[in-house]
Amino acid sequence: MSSDFSKMNEYYKDLYDRHGDSSKSLGWNKGNQFLRFDQLTKNWDLNNSSVLDVGCGFGDFVSFLLEKKTSNFHYLGVDLSEDFIRKANTNHRSKKITFIKGDFLNTAINSEIDYAVASGTFNFKIEGLDGYEYIYNSMKKMFKLSKKAISIDFLSERVDYFHDHNFNSDPMKILEMAYSLSKRVVLNNSIFPFEFAITIFK
Repeated sequence: MSSDFSKMNEYYKDLYDRHGDSSKSLGWNKGNQFLRFDQLTKNWDLNNSSVLDVGCGFGDFVSFLLEKKTSNFHYLGVDLSEDFIRKANTNHRSKKITFIKGDFLNTAINSEIDYAVASGTFNFKIEGLDGYEYIYNSMKKMFKLSKKAISIDFLSERVDYFHDHNFNSDPMKILEMAYSLSKRVVLNNSIFPFEFAITIFK
C-alpha cells in the first residue's frame, strides 16, 4: 500500500478507534446512507443478483439489501481498512457474503458481478494522487467487471464550504468520464445539494 493510501487508512482507523461500529467511523449518517443506497440502486432488479461494493466499510450495503431489497443475492465487499473488514465479517456471516481487504484497483476480482456500487469511496483527498485519474481508473474497472450497471456517489465541488481532507468532484468531469464508457448514463443531484450520484448502464 502506498504512503498516500496509508494516510487515508490511518484517518479512518482513528475514527474507528474513537467511534467503533458507528456510522461516525465512516463519516456518514446511517439514515442518510440508506437513502444514498436507495438512490444508487434505483430501478435495479437486485433479486438473484451479484453485487460488488467498493469501499464497503462495515458492509452496511448488505443490511440495506436485506431490509429494503431482497435476501436472494451474492455480495462481495472490498475495503482498505482491516478494522472495517474484520467488523464486517463479524456483522455479516453468510456463504453468500464475502469481504476482501485491499486496494480495489490492485485487487483481483474473480467473481461474476451484475452490479457494482461505491458510496463515499472517492471523497477522501489523497495527497500526491490525481483524484480524477483514480476515480476514472476505478470507474473503468467497476464497469468492466459488471454485467448490468454501476453507481457511484460523490461530494460535489459546487458547494460553499470545503473540508481539507475531502475530495470534491466536478459533476461535469464525472459525467464526461461516464459517457466515455456508455451512452446510458444518469446523473442525480436531486437528493442532497452537496452530493451527486452517477449511474452507468451497460
